[in-house]
Amino acid sequence: QIALPSAQQVQLTTQHRMVAPIGNLISRVFYDNTLKSVRNSTCPILSQVFRKPVTWFSTSKLKTRGERNAGASFLNLTEAQEILKVIERIEFYANALKSGSKGSKIAEKVTIAILSGYAAQTEHIDNLLEQKRRRWQYVEVTCNTVDAFQGREADLAIFSVTRSNLQRRAGFLQSRERINVALSRGRNGLCIV
Repeated sequence: QIALPSAQQVQLTTQHRMVAPIGNLISRVFYDNTLKSVRNSTCPILSQVFRKPVTWFSTSKLKTRGERNAGASFLNLTEAQEILKVIERIEFYANALKSGSKGSKIAEKVTIAILSGYAAQTEHIDNLLEQKRRRWQYVEVTCNTVDAFQGREADLAIFSVTRSNLQRRAGFLQSRERINVALSRGRNGLCIV
């Protein structure tokens, strides 16, 4: 890898892909507030489901919140179920919006990327999704590890943190670069479970 001379390096300072609340979070956490966001328009379906474009869902009060070892990986059954509930709500509101608009069609499906740092979690969620995908009309869902999804985007990114333990082992969360990728994949919404 060859580095360019500093005179030929330029930092991009304006981003147009993510809505401002997501872009501002990324700027604050990863770029020392140097990244400016100019996009404010949101998805009408997602704004029915989430009050704000960046939403946290905590499983800390649920008794079954902890992760499980899965070989060299981890999975979290409770998070997977909560993520399915979120997607069902999006499908419900998309259907309601279509029905309420006197038969007019929603032009596109809401694209959703479910991301985790752990292959066992993405495989588990993907297996759960197989049972549901056939009946969803308004959502298109993909499930990947953060590393596999780098460079791609979706209307909504759902980040499954997966690790939830009393020993406070961070695992995947120790990598700032990977967390940056995980949190910056959604154009209109970011949901952290």
